[in-house]
Amino acid sequence: MFISINKQNQNFDLKMTSIPKLLKLKDYITLSGTTMGILALICAVIGTRYFISLGFFFVAISLGTDLLDGFVARKTGTVNTVFFIYQ
Repeated sequence: MFISINKQNQNFDLKMTSIPKLLKLKDYITLSGTTMGILALICAVIGTRYFISLGFFFVAISLGTDLLDGFVARKTGTVNTVFFIYQ
């Protein structure tokens, strides 16, 4: 499937591709941080002393991946583009 968007004299041609082809390194780092955050929530719900400690560890890793994500994005010059379709 092929979509063509013309907004303010700019032509954007979007091809519908698979998700792994669209993701870049910074996106994978973001996904790993999100996964760590979800694991931290699961550990908090379980609620034993061991799992709460493990949850804090996951939160620390999640914060580290957030910092790393911004660093990698700046160094590689990658940004996510958002297309607005107006009728």
